[in-house]
Amino acid sequence: MALADRMDKFKISQMQIWAGTKQIQNITAKVTAGSSATPYMISVASGEVNLTGGQRVTSYSHPITGEKLPIRYHPNLPQGVIIFQCTGLPADYFRNDAIPENPFRVQEWLSHTSIHWPENTFQRDVGVVTAEVYQGFVPFGNCALTECATT
Repeated sequence: MALADRMDKFKISQMQIWAGTKQIQNITAKVTAGSSATPYMISVASGEVNLTGGQRVTSYSHPITGEKLPIRYHPNLPQGVIIFQCTGLPADYFRNDAIPENPFRVQEWLSHTSIHWPENTFQRDVGVVTAEVYQGFVPFGNCALTECATT
């Protein structure tokens, strides 16, 4: 629903999905339900053999465009919340210079400045700080699903 809504209203298809621990476990359980095969992966590279056990769904196929959307873990999301974040915009958004190609960027206000802290001992403390802000140019490109079942 969320992906179809972003596609229909704003023509945004390049997204990434952020979810918490329980949601990723639920997605993996639902995708692999009914499978009796034991999941494992063997990778061979330059003489080394690595065996990995366990399972996790790492991407989701966009229902309209068929693109692979990465599913990423976010440690601070509460249970029952899934966030869809825009990672790229269609070409028709770039007709003017008002919207940059990347929907997000970090703008630096103050570049690495030394600060001498107040003297309260004989030791001189100096800190190096920077001031930055996270700018989102396309807020309509993001959406969140809340109250997702965690069974």
